[in-house]
Amino acid sequence: MSGPRFAAELLLIALAGAGFCLTSFCMVKVVLQTRQGLSSPLRCLVGVMLTSCIVWALKTDLNLAADPGLFPATGRVGLGGFLFGLAAYANGGCFIGSMNQLAQGQGGRIWTLGGWVLGYLLLAPLHGLMASPAAMGVGLVAGVLAAALLTLEIQALRRATPFTPNDAIPGLTGSRAWALMLGMGVVMALLIVSVLPWQPSDLAKHLAESLAGQDRRVALVAGLSFPLGMLAINLWRRKFQAQAPRNRHVGWLGWGLVMVVGAELALGGNDSQLFRFIPMGSPHALLGVPAMAAGILVADWISGLKPWARA
Repeated sequence: MSGPRFAAELLLIALAGAGFCLTSFCMVKVVLQTRQGLSSPLRCLVGVMLTSCIVWALKTDLNLAADPGLFPATGRVGLGGFLFGLAAYANGGCFIGSMNQLAQGQGGRIWTLGGWVLGYLLLAPLHGLMASPAAMGVGLVAGVLAAALLTLEIQALRRATPFTPNDAIPGLTGSRAWALMLGMGVVMALLIVSVLPWQPSDLAKHLAESLAGQDRRVALVAGLSFPLGMLAINLWRRKFQAQAPRNRHVGWLGWGLVMVVGAELALGGNDSQLFRFIPMGSPHALLGVPAMAAGILVADWISGLKPWARA
């Protein structure tokens, strides 16, 4: 890879981290807030996926994208997604949400990251158990996402609900929120065809591969760009507060490991399912994501605790 392209892709990954930080994205929060009637996080999520789907389709038509491979929906994917959702709820955040908390200085999230690394070390043999490619029309997926976004917008207009993806930033609403959402969608589409990894979970995966003796220096540099983008935003907004890990955080190690088990079974964690495979029209993601949401809701029902929406 040429130097300029490498630098450009590192910048894209950092911008992705910054965007997720600004919207305070976390799949657990999206599911729980949607159940409470707070639709802005879901509207932002659907908008990002729709924009990414459209841009990726345009790039494909121009023969600028390689075929990254699509996978069918299987029982294994549903089980993995459900298991991931349960573990993400117990952990207090998905891959992206946990990484953002770490970038805010919450040292206890080192245990979650450690669980991811341990999981990828232990489950390395599963990497090769990918299913056979099976494509679904990108146009169909774009149509479903567009219908979902339109439905959410109509409901928001009827309820006079402003579009605020992150209610911790009062100024991030209206046209600014839409610009951020569309910009994130474009960045996600460009990263689909990147030769560098961009999913938050990839950082842990390549750390595990490095510990196993493989040379992953370039991949680690790429993976670190994502939390560095988050860190830059948190420093800019003065939201970074260093907190040392505590004994009560040790349990996150186990939940991080279980999250990886679910992600491997589902052929990708929530980050890759939402922003890589759904825009490409992969059937396994269209099963895996609802399974993850179901896991989150069941875990919340079992816990009997007040959901941590707005956390």
